[in-house]
Amino acid sequence: AILLAQWLGRRLRRSQSTKQHRVPPPPLVTRASASMSSRAALSRVCSLYLRLRNPVGEPRSDDDTQSKLLEHTFAMLAGDDGLLSEEEFSEALLNKLRLDLTPFEVNRLWSRIVRSSASTDAAPSSATPAKHTTRERWKRAARCGAGITFRQFVTAIEDVAFLRQMVHIYPISGDVGFSVPACYDYTVSTNDNYKDASQPPRFFGEYQHLRAGIDYSYHCNYVKARQLWQGPAVNT
Repeated sequence: AILLAQWLGRRLRRSQSTKQHRVPPPPLVTRASASMSSRAALSRVCSLYLRLRNPVGEPRSDDDTQSKLLEHTFAMLAGDDGLLSEEEFSEALLNKLRLDLTPFEVNRLWSRIVRSSASTDAAPSSATPAKHTTRERWKRAARCGAGITFRQFVTAIEDVAFLRQMVHIYPISGDVGFSVPACYDYTVSTNDNYKDASQPPRFFGEYQHLRAGIDYSYHCNYVKARQLWQGPAVNT
């Protein structure tokens, strides 16, 4: 009887301890909370893009300006139909940015964007079969070449690092270009090929204030074309 009483006492204490440390159930996800989560995600994307566009220590523009930058880039990529297709994405990479990518690599990047941007759609309700959800319909449409919308494009920026860099350099890719001149002398250094001996030194592009602080008795200054090419290269 004593052993039985001790055993029952241990069981009772163990039961009470379990109740005290029980983890509460997660909060119910409603349509309203899902909408708030979506807005919060878009806000994080804007903040992330803001940090990419503005170096540390420089004044930052407001969210409206950043939104316009994203809209401008998407409009350049997608054209007039409001959808960015895989063909338009490939055209931008290979012909506008002149990246040395194979068709397989381009398709892999596009597939990553499609998967990331699909998270824009709301989660299916219990009354809707998964095969009929908006997300699944959109993913089938994207695989058929319909493309992605601006909102899906913005969502993908948060997950795809390559896309963030592309958004940063694409609007200026047509304004600045650099190619090796026909008279390039491969027997001497890059400095000797692109040095600018003008006095006083001339500076071009967005980093003129930094170039002005360099000791040109130690390092040469570069010609205008080289300076304008270096700026976007540093930014990326």
